Amino acid sequence: MNSTLRNSLDALSGVIRGKDRELRLALCCMLARGHLLIEDLPGMEKQHWHCHWPD
Repeated sequence: MNSTLRNSLDALSGVIRGKDRELRLALCCMLARGHLLIEDLPGMEKQHWHCHWPD
């Protein structure tokens, strides 16, 4: 299971650069089926996280 999570984080890090800590926290939140409030600069495509993450 650890290698699957590492592969997921590596894939996400290739797309979203410079946010490794935030990606780890977001993945933990998603796996716990919790809520996540994403704050960042305007234009960072935050709304797409809601659309593409499974329920």
